[in-house]
Amino acid sequence: GGEASSDASPAEPSNSATETLRVLRAHGFPPAVAVALVGLDRVAAKKKASVKNAVSVTVLAALQIPADRPKFVPFDAFTERADLVRVACEQRAAQPPWRSRRAYVLAERASLVEEKAPAVVGPAPAFDAVAASTATVTVEGYVRGCALVADQLLHLPGIGDFPVSRVEAADAPRVCGADGRRGDHGSDYSMELGGAGGAIIAVPSERVERAVRENVPDALAGEQTWPTEEEMAEAE
Repeated sequence: GGEASSDASPAEPSNSATETLRVLRAHGFPPAVAVALVGLDRVAAKKKASVKNAVSVTVLAALQIPADRPKFVPFDAFTERADLVRVACEQRAAQPPWRSRRAYVLAERASLVEEKAPAVVGPAPAFDAVAASTATVTVEGYVRGCALVADQLLHLPGIGDFPVSRVEAADAPRVCGADGRRGDHGSDYSMELGGAGGAIIAVPSERVERAVRENVPDALAGEQTWPTEEEMAEAE
């Protein structure tokens, strides 16, 4: 939700709101999303329609959902707040379709190692801007959904899709208190690693999915030939 303003032009969400919405999109929205309109009663009656339209444009652009899913509810009077609570309680979480077809990782930690770009062998690329270096991202966490397959591309939210080098078994972290014992000992604790990790579980095979960055155009796809005299006669 957000505070309504007399300015009827769409606004951009803050950086923190953008990061929060990115996480929410990854987890999936319910079939209907309730949007609280705070301060709408302070807007002039002749401007309420334009203000609600501006809020709608901002919300749809930020959430990236169809226009029929958000429900805009005023949030000033007690009865209006009760209506928003009722709408929220009636919602049922909808699991995103990709969760039933792909694996996803609840990341605990990540690291990045920059590398030099390999030498390009073959004809020159079709584009001029070529990255001067590459990087290897190591993500450690818990796999959810389907089994993690090294042949599929891994999507990093807000960055893109990338190939997987290998899948390894990581050491399971355990919580230790100040006295060194495992378990819940309040806020004074540390994370330690236990178990035998590092075993390779999966590596890419010959059926690995390629990260296609640019469609190669077919020079003959749009070719047109001049019609023959017979074809022109048939058209007449």
